[in-house]
Amino acid sequence: MKESMGMSKPGWWGRFQAKNPIWLLVVAAILTAIYTTNDGHILHNIIVSSDPFTAVMAYLTLGGWVGLGINWLLCQTPAGKLIDPSFEQIKGIDKKAQMSAILAGVIGAASTLFMLWGSQIYDPSVVLPLSNAAILFVVSWEVVTGKERFSDVIWPALLVVIGAFLASVDVESGFYISMAGLIILLFFKNIISAAGEILEQKGVLASNATSFNFWRFLWLTVAGTIIALVVSAMRGTLGLYFATLALTPKAIPWILLTMVLVFFGMGLKSAAKKYTTVSRVSMVMTIPIILGAPLTWLVNNTWPGTFIEAPMTPIHWFVRIAGAVLIFWGIAKLNR
Repeated sequence: MKESMGMSKPGWWGRFQAKNPIWLLVVAAILTAIYTTNDGHILHNIIVSSDPFTAVMAYLTLGGWVGLGINWLLCQTPAGKLIDPSFEQIKGIDKKAQMSAILAGVIGAASTLFMLWGSQIYDPSVVLPLSNAAILFVVSWEVVTGKERFSDVIWPALLVVIGAFLASVDVESGFYISMAGLIILLFFKNIISAAGEILEQKGVLASNATSFNFWRFLWLTVAGTIIALVVSAMRGTLGLYFATLALTPKAIPWILLTMVLVFFGMGLKSAAKKYTTVSRVSMVMTIPIILGAPLTWLVNNTWPGTFIEAPMTPIHWFVRIAGAVLIFWGIAKLNR
């Protein structure tokens, strides 16, 4: 794919990216696990409301605008070229890339909504396994379009489904995740994420990872704000929405942390899409599933009570880790 990048003489970092996209994805996956855990902390303990869904709307809005500002600022530094050596400065991108950015941004806003909603309800060891199953929809699309054979993907798919169940079940109390949670995370979040991943690769190949991510984030922020306003108005909670926004300054440091991690995590993931397939990207980006349980344990032991609903007994973690391993094993089997 190097010729399609538009880099005639890439430097050492560009050559490293081209030869080692998997390492870019490993770093991106670790950063994703950390900021997802931080998002859970924000929605459990900092941005709260008498109406939980209003808190999600407030974070979707505030996080978007803070993230857009962080994205723009970092693009003025060498960080822009660290993500993609072909990046020069923020400027307009061609119509094909811009259309992909608009669609990916709107999809990203909806995906973020479902992700935040899930993060508010569950702890990271549940959210991360269920929110990283987008690869199943990518593979399903490839089966429908004739790029994959059903017989090649049925067993990996079963392993992922069983693993997702184990990763989100409370072995002492029964089902830890509700049907609503399965619909929010496993279906809606992942099916639109799969579409966004495919669109993102098209946009990156038509421009560069840094520029595309800036425009994608701009449209995500605009779409997320509109969604928050419209949904709040329809639910009759517009006043509460603005009141919640007014009470969120204390969340700014935590949001800044998340958005810096998002810039590098999402940026490196996008850069890797210049050199490898979406399916391979999705496979490596399941690493956060493995990290979800230990990160939840670490946060709860550092700041007791952060995820008060997270089961902490050895049997809970054994079952969850076993489920995470099955998910990783199933998705790894797709890499024939």
